[in-house]
Amino acid sequence: MGIDNNARYIGYARKNLRGDFILGDILKLDRYLNSSRFDYIIINGVLHHLEDASVAMLMKSIGAYLNRDGTIIVIDHIYNERLNYVNKLLLKYDRGSFSRTEVSYRTLFEGFAILSYKEFFIRAGPLVLWTQCRFLLRKP
Repeated sequence: MGIDNNARYIGYARKNLRGDFILGDILKLDRYLNSSRFDYIIINGVLHHLEDASVAMLMKSIGAYLNRDGTIIVIDHIYNERLNYVNKLLLKYDRGSFSRTEVSYRTLFEGFAILSYKEFFIRAGPLVLWTQCRFLLRKP
């Protein structure tokens, strides 16, 4: 199941993938998920589009849809001191305006146990375009 507010992304998913793909607002999950529960919830490339208050609202609501031993996987841009000029330029002109540091993400995830954290690079050949991070979260 996937939810996105971009009709092109949902159209692509419906055409090329198996599953239910909903054109909608992830901040209003109760409209689409009812009493659904999941072992895994993946939030990929979303949070850098949302201000802190919206991320906090999403994280507060999302736990209700996670099975008891379920895991939330968050993958997103990360801002750190090691970024070079190209990295900073790409982040500046990305459609999302809220690239965060590791500390900022950890603060937004305070209601969850952080099982692991990892940084990795998105590359074009030898050129590092930007740094991504992955958090694995679980309800405490």
